[in-house]
Amino acid sequence: MTEKKRRIYEEDDYIDHPKYKNSIKKLIEKYPDGVEDQVIAKVLNITEEEVEEIYQSAVEKLKANLGV
Repeated sequence: MTEKKRRIYEEDDYIDHPKYKNSIKKLIEKYPDGVEDQVIAKVLNITEEEVEEIYQSAVEKLKANLGV
C-alpha cells in the first residue's frame, strides 16, 4: 500500500488533493450540495465503480439497521 493510500484509510480528514489542502472538510466546503462520484473517486484514489459499491453497501447497512 502506498503512503497516500495508507493515509486515506487511516486519517479521517486526508484526501489526495492539494487543491483542497488534502482535507475532506475543505472539499465538502467547496461542494455543500454534494460531491460528484468522479471527484470522490479522484481524491480517494479509487474507481467510480468502487465509489458506487461503497455507497450501495452503506445504503444496505442503513436499511438493515432501520429494519427496512
